[in-house]
Amino acid sequence: MRVLRTVLVLSLLLGISFAQGLLVTGGVTYSTIDGKDVEEDELGLVSSIGLILGVDKEINNGLFAGVGYVQRGYGMDISEEFFGETITMEGSFALNYLSAHVYKVFPVNMLQLYGGLELGYFLSAKSKIEMSGGGETESQEETIDASDWKDDDGTMLDYGVLAGVRYPVNEQISVSLSYVFGLADLAKDSEVANRSIQITAGYTLP
Repeated sequence: MRVLRTVLVLSLLLGISFAQGLLVTGGVTYSTIDGKDVEEDELGLVSSIGLILGVDKEINNGLFAGVGYVQRGYGMDISEEFFGETITMEGSFALNYLSAHVYKVFPVNMLQLYGGLELGYFLSAKSKIEMSGGGETESQEETIDASDWKDDDGTMLDYGVLAGVRYPVNEQISVSLSYVFGLADLAKDSEVANRSIQITAGYTLP
């Protein structure tokens, strides 16, 4: 509920009110990280699943603006042999953002292609690691708030480009597939950025 209230407040601050034509969206993200400092084999990177919620509004002839809540991050899956024992480590690192975006829609036959920019503000993060081996399993969880993230030289603002395709099922319901290519490094002294596939369903208020 807190997330939904925040999204609603942001929509009002940006001048996006609940009026005719407002597009309410929700779905999932499949995220990972990439960059010069990412060693995929060593980290055992896998995609992590997150949540995305938002509201969009057409502001001028196919130009849309919106706000929302989005989860990004990555997962790890590592398996190694030590003295005949298999040690596995599975983990996830979730990043939570308030986001704002603007994009332009280009109708092509029955589809709507779109491209634009996205800006995210860091809210919190959560890490979870589970290690198994020798018949034993240990797990550890940690929640990181904005203050701790900033103290550890984490980047508060995330930004990137987005591109996608939307299929209008009817006048009110639509489904979308988009990709967000992060341009901001997650920390000041590293070259690591977010990458996300987003699958959403939308409902246009009558």
